[in-house]
Amino acid sequence: MEEHPRRIIVTSLLRQEAQEAVASCAASSPGTGGGLRPLVGATSFVRDSLKDLPREELLRNPVHRSMLIEDIMEELTTPVLRRTALYRLMHGTGRTSSSTA
Repeated sequence: MEEHPRRIIVTSLLRQEAQEAVASCAASSPGTGGGLRPLVGATSFVRDSLKDLPREELLRNPVHRSMLIEDIMEELTTPVLRRTALYRLMHGTGRTSSSTA
């Protein structure tokens, strides 16, 4: 890999997909294995506090649904951005998912 990143984060809803992607990347780019980190079972485009919930739960629970709608429909302000799982993942402040979806 030309860029030589210190860390590559692979995320997927399915553990097997994340592990296969990590293995493929490591095989095609020797020397990246130590920096590859699979995170699974998370939806990165919602609030960090909601990312591990199944979609059905997000939509069924009125509080969670309201939070989701608020984040989608409101202006993308700094506070809204900072509470998303993707932002926190990129900045190293998110919680690691342990789901085995």
